[in-house]
Amino acid sequence: MLVALFKSACFHFKKNNQMLTLLFNTTTKTVQVTENTKIIFSCSNVPTVKVKEEGFYEVMKETTNEESSRLPVARFPIQNTIMFIEK
Repeated sequence: MLVALFKSACFHFKKNNQMLTLLFNTTTKTVQVTENTKIIFSCSNVPTVKVKEEGFYEVMKETTNEESSRLPVARFPIQNTIMFIEK
């Protein structure tokens, strides 16, 4: 069961013992999160995915070309998320 908590403009995903796959493409600046083969989240204009000390991958979306314009749009628990980085 997927639960999305909306805090400000950031989506916070919690999963119950289901593994997620986060695919971050650094060339196209896209993120796609799947559960098995089902896409549950996708986003473009993503310059980085941060690893937070609180135990989350945080997807940062770029709204303009300035670094200060990067906003968190989603968080996925590290405990049950496998991240792949493609170039």
